[in-house]
Amino acid sequence: MMALTHAAIAATGVSFALGDASPLVMGLAVVGSQLPDLDTSESLIGQALFPISRFLESRFPHRSVTHSLLATAAIAFLGPAGAFKQKVTVSLKSLPNKSFKSPQI
Repeated sequence: MMALTHAAIAATGVSFALGDASPLVMGLAVVGSQLPDLDTSESLIGQALFPISRFLESRFPHRSVTHSLLATAAIAFLGPAGAFKQKVTVSLKSLPNKSFKSPQI
């Protein structure tokens, strides 16, 4: 896939999955979508991070180590998880106004 295709799919998927289209979330999704192609110096991210891409390219073929579940887990673990963490808050005012009666024993 091309860099633009990676970015479009990531931005669309993240916005639907999280229900959020904030610039921070979208930006992180787009950058994260480029990371699997870090193992080739011809990619956009490979050109931006040339020393890392050259190191990976000389040791591993394209679509091997960076396209694995292990790499995905490492990126998820090392990445800024707080940016994707959804905050779910429930205020008492948003709850239905029904009185609760405790059972009589």
